[in-house]
Amino acid sequence: VMREHSAAAPHLHVPLQSGSDRILAAMGRGYVMSEFERRLALAREALPGLAITTDVMVGFPGESEDDARLTRQACERAGFSRLHVFRYSRRPGTVAADLPDQVAAPESAARAVALRGLGHTLAARYAASRQGGNARVLVERVSAGMAHGTTEDYLKVSMPSVGVETGEIVAVRLLGPMDGRVRAERR
Repeated sequence: VMREHSAAAPHLHVPLQSGSDRILAAMGRGYVMSEFERRLALAREALPGLAITTDVMVGFPGESEDDARLTRQACERAGFSRLHVFRYSRRPGTVAADLPDQVAAPESAARAVALRGLGHTLAARYAASRQGGNARVLVERVSAGMAHGTTEDYLKVSMPSVGVETGEIVAVRLLGPMDGRVRAERR
């Protein structure tokens, strides 16, 4: 459907949650990694250049270091363009709150730091793959001579603001990294 409709942005946000089949089952997610990866491959086959972002949770009850490693490896294999990493937090009244083997806060925090580091690497890798390419940017903010916005594949972009207004969609050429964003010029 996305391929057939030019208004659809080439970006999907697909929550992974965990790269461990054991933890996915404990979460009640209803899928296994092999099926998740197969569907990602089908999406990328249908839409070459598709950006895929995800949500990943660390520290779910019973998560071992091996499960955390499987999650990092799954994220690396998937080549996500961005990771949203969340730490499990125990909430009274939920099924997970009563599960055994709650992960200690320091361990959960360390796993989140490691996964966020991988997320930065994956985001930089994706942005580098787009360098020199063209994109459309929704300008969200203009200040101090710079316009800042987001591409249709979810890259954060900055460019000179000459002739650019907030709310405008601007055709740009992506030039390279700039302070955690992608530097661009108007086409």
